[in-house]
Amino acid sequence: MCLACAVLLPLAAFAQADPLRVALARCATITEVPSRVACYDALARPTESRSPGKAPEPVSSESFGQPKRKPEPSEKRDESLLAKVTDVREVQPNKLQITLANGQVWQQTVGKAFLIRANDTVRIASSGWGRSFRLEVDGHPGYIQVSRLQ
Repeated sequence: MCLACAVLLPLAAFAQADPLRVALARCATITEVPSRVACYDALARPTESRSPGKAPEPVSSESFGQPKRKPEPSEKRDESLLAKVTDVREVQPNKLQITLANGQVWQQTVGKAFLIRANDTVRIASSGWGRSFRLEVDGHPGYIQVSRLQ
């Protein structure tokens, strides 16, 4: 029996049963180890981002891990909240809970000494690190990291 027949007959039998098995069998026929591994890796990715048996495009080492596209400066929004403080409580040593005039309650996430009083005007803005925000008191240097409780 010819080698091509030995490979193609099982592929034809699997073709109607399961496309993944066909793709796995196709990867198994690749003789070069890096290409075969790349074929299997491509199959392991989520279904919508792969086509069976096709190896992924190689990525240059310079761009690996870099964001696909950096937002333009015009796309960045400077979202911040300006509010008056109505209450400040120390809930743990060097960790404050701050209530604002609009009813929001924020808590300091990283313990450090920070001077803030009722009636101070504060600005709260995203830190760019997930759900972490920076709280600054107008007219005072420094900031604290906070997260919203209410």
